[in-house]
Amino acid sequence: MTQTLSMPADLIASIPAFLGFYPTDSLVMVALDPRQTLERYSRVGPVTRADLFDGDAVAGTVGALADVGVTAAFAFFVGEDPGEGLSHTGTAAVLHREAAYRGIRMLGAWWVPSIISGAPYRILADVTGGTPGVTGSSGTDRWREGVIPDIITAAAMRELVSDGGTLPELTRREALDFFARSTSGPPEHLVRCIAERAESWGREVVEGGHQAGGESSPADFLDNYLSDLMREIGRILDSGGNPTENVSLLSGAARLMTQRKIRDLVLRRAVCPENTVPLAELMLAVARTFSGDIRCNALCVYAVALIARGRTTRVWSALRSASDENPHHRLTGLLLSAYGRGRFDLILESCR
Repeated sequence: MTQTLSMPADLIASIPAFLGFYPTDSLVMVALDPRQTLERYSRVGPVTRADLFDGDAVAGTVGALADVGVTAAFAFFVGEDPGEGLSHTGTAAVLHREAAYRGIRMLGAWWVPSIISGAPYRILADVTGGTPGVTGSSGTDRWREGVIPDIITAAAMRELVSDGGTLPELTRREALDFFARSTSGPPEHLVRCIAERAESWGREVVEGGHQAGGESSPADFLDNYLSDLMREIGRILDSGGNPTENVSLLSGAARLMTQRKIRDLVLRRAVCPENTVPLAELMLAVARTFSGDIRCNALCVYAVALIARGRTTRVWSALRSASDENPHHRLTGLLLSAYGRGRFDLILESCR
């Protein structure tokens, strides 16, 4: 999203939309996309969050931005007012030195107690030096201090509200809990049985080229199979049903997440605009029901479907939940890497 960076308040108010939750006790760095910086307009690039009192994480976030080619960034310290002591101001100075060493231009660092409408902010380190794409200067009052405007009218949040998007969760924990396994679905022993049968079905399709109904290829069979499932979840949602309580739907959808080759065919469907809504709902139901690679694959497909819709609020928490399930899941790692560079275009292109 291209924005006019008129003052830090605009960026602060948009942080919940960037992260998908309202951060606390956090260092948030909002980088500019080095590929999209113009004379007076800049596109927001990678956005990182680190625990404010974790020195290694604070130092590591600069390295992470440098690794993906970032050359300019803003820093926001979100947490209790440190007063006139050394705490945030000292950390901001260290951050500036580390950024300069890595070739990143720090456009400024500000403190804010919490990201709510009307909360005050003040500058900790002003290092703009007349930055292209940033209006105002270090001498303007609103650049140095002010109050956060109505968050719901911030550019990123306004887009979510006007387009019926998903609003950010209140906390990071709530953002992750959205993807927690459901307690209202089938009992655990039945879930394990479904998963075992799904694995067997997936192997049969991949190894034996299983197809049915006269389709010309396994890909055609799987395409029709997925279409039937998406029609079914649409019917369930329209009737007010809960997909995680429908054993037949879950059994059918789990089959598609057991084998890499089958999952990759589903990913191709995930980038088509007409498929994003039902497919995201289907994969969310699977992720909330199963564990292991079935859950990881479903979360990855869900994230890709959101990106294809232009709804990125829950993408980070979906991919982080997949990483928590299996830190070695390859697709999750690849998507997180591209996400960390702000390369949504690369994600979509790779899935086509």
